[in-house]
Amino acid sequence: MSVTGENTNFYQPSRQGLTPCPTRDAAELRSAARSLGQMLVFGSELSFELQDAKNPQNPFHSQDFANKQSFALLQSMLIAERWLTEFLLGPSKSKVRKKTDICVDCFRYDWRFPEGSLAEELAERRDRIHKLALHPTWELVDLGARTWTLNRIRRCAEGLEIFAAQIKMAHPAVAEEFTLHTKFARVALLNGRSDGSRWFVYPSSPEIVAASDVRAAP
Repeated sequence: MSVTGENTNFYQPSRQGLTPCPTRDAAELRSAARSLGQMLVFGSELSFELQDAKNPQNPFHSQDFANKQSFALLQSMLIAERWLTEFLLGPSKSKVRKKTDICVDCFRYDWRFPEGSLAEELAERRDRIHKLALHPTWELVDLGARTWTLNRIRRCAEGLEIFAAQIKMAHPAVAEEFTLHTKFARVALLNGRSDGSRWFVYPSSPEIVAASDVRAAP
């Protein structure tokens, strides 16, 4: 329920009984789980770095170089978050699943993410990302500078942990792949990339200064 008492119900799971996904062998399912897990880790690394940077404004409102870099990383993080949310919840109500989609039904047919506060938060976030990052809207132009929420991808990690527990009996190796990457993601949210490097290159860094010198050379 919203603060006004209106029933929001962002999460409206697809009806069960959809046409089954094409059959995939264990190696294919594990490879898909690894790809999803790596996207979670990548998004978590970006979340860590963005919280150290200036909160990015949309380039519509700021042409500052550092802002452009951080906004590019923000877009990447939100795409990772949207990947994972759509996997867990299925496509939004206005869309249908495609045969080429990697979805929960590929791993466990007719399973749906349990309703509750986590599902509602993920669904609301999915819709907001679509409006403010993945789709050109007047809302984005008119919104002006905003403070972005930079750590919600941790909720995707929680969602993947729930899903891994549900498929552990039928696909133990696949479940372990998900679980391993959620652990990596939680570390990344606290410490960034495991090797200590960063995706974000600050304008005052030696790399930027060197590149500027090269461009300025006759």
